[in-house]
Amino acid sequence: MALRELQTVWTGVGGAPHYTTVRALDGGATSAQDLADAWIAFLQAIDIFWVNNLTATVQTEVRVVNVGTGALEGVEVVTGATVPGVSTADQTPRVAQCLIQWRTAQVVNGRFLRGRTFLPGFNVGTTDDDGTVDGSIVAAVATEANDFVTALSNDAAVWSRTHGVAASISLATVWDEFAFMRSRRD
Repeated sequence: MALRELQTVWTGVGGAPHYTTVRALDGGATSAQDLADAWIAFLQAIDIFWVNNLTATVQTEVRVVNVGTGALEGVEVVTGATVPGVSTADQTPRVAQCLIQWRTAQVVNGRFLRGRTFLPGFNVGTTDDDGTVDGSIVAAVATEANDFVTALSNDAAVWSRTHGVAASISLATVWDEFAFMRSRRD
C-alpha cells in the first residue's frame, strides 16, 4: 500500500521555516493533483486568519511512499501555489499555533490512530480575551478542514510510520487553545 505526501513550507515569520505535510491514500479516487488542489483550497479559505507577512508555499512534488516501510516509491509533479496571509493585525506569539486534530476509525495497539497539523502565524484577532482561539475561528477552520477531507473522497489519511499503518480521516476537529509542537518528526 502506498501513500501520497504533499508538503507546505511556511516562511516570513519568526521561527520559520515551518513545514506541514498532508497525506492521501494512493490507489483511491484521489490523484496527486486532487490532493494539491484540495489543500490549496483549504489554505486559501483560511488565509484571512494569518498575518500578512506569512506565506504558505505548497510544493510541486508529491512523494509516494510505502506505508509499511516508509521507502520512497516515486514522485508525482503537481501544480503548487503560494498562499500569502491577509491579516494586517499583529501575530500571536510565534509558538502559538492553531491545531487541527485528524481522527480515524483505525485502532492500532489499542488506541485510535490520529494525526495533527499545526498552523503557524495566526493573528491576535483570532483570540478571545482569555487567550484561547475564538469559537468562530475554531468553527471556520474545522469546517474548512472537513471540506478538505470531503474533497478527497475519503482518501485523506493519517500515517503511523512506527506501526506501518495508514487510515482514512473520518473527522477533523480544531482545538480551542493555541498549541505548540515540541518536536518535528516529519
